[in-house]
Amino acid sequence: MTLVKILAPALLAAAALLPDRAAPPASPAPSAQGVWNAAPLEGDRLLVTLIYEGSIWGRGIARAELRGLDAAGPGAPVALRLERDAGVFRLEGAFRGDRGEGRFTFERAPGFVQALRAAGVTGELSDRELMLLALGRVTAEGVRGLADAGLARLRAEDLVQLAGQGITAEYVRSLRALGVEGTGSPAGLVELRTHRITAEYVQALRALGYGGVTRAQLLQMGIHGVTPDFIRQARAAGLRDLSPEALVQRRLSGAPLSASRHP
Repeated sequence: MTLVKILAPALLAAAALLPDRAAPPASPAPSAQGVWNAAPLEGDRLLVTLIYEGSIWGRGIARAELRGLDAAGPGAPVALRLERDAGVFRLEGAFRGDRGEGRFTFERAPGFVQALRAAGVTGELSDRELMLLALGRVTAEGVRGLADAGLARLRAEDLVQLAGQGITAEYVRSLRALGVEGTGSPAGLVELRTHRITAEYVQALRALGYGGVTRAQLLQMGIHGVTPDFIRQARAAGLRDLSPEALVQRRLSGAPLSASRHP
């Protein structure tokens, strides 16, 4: 028996393990998939809604961000791409007028999770959470900015909550510069944002004489819609020097803004 005959079976087995150079590279497998629809917003923007495993996410997106949309004819099938640092959304379907619908897939970006870990984020991120980070335009640079603003070593779930409320390093710094309490933790920031507390809102209240409100008062005023305009309207009706609690009560009661009904 010759050496060739002895080695032939082994060589054939080894060759079977080698990649086929003639075969095209495989496309990345989608991380997640669901359905989408789009409706017009003001200007050149669309409200794009994604439905995935019972969750519904809506975001305002400039038409130019949906790559491939301008090339599609009225009613013709579309194949769109929405690219983010966390991954790529591929939307297939059709537009009829300004409204569209179809199915989407999401592919996580290679290296994104590793970049977040390098920026100090700990914990695992599911496909659902990565999709939310993508919708929230989260970047590794933005995470480093949060760390510089005092939110270092974020957990993955903290980052997802911050992204869901659109909380950026600029938002954190603006509130801290005004001395607003509760900006030292993700939970505190999420509560402030959920209650519509922004630096502009705090500054407007201070200009109207409400510079000494507590965190609890500020949150109540924000969530119940005690806006600067509402305070000015109350003053125009003769209701001056109302406490934060009285303003909230007046707002909740829906009573006419008149001095005769001053609580």
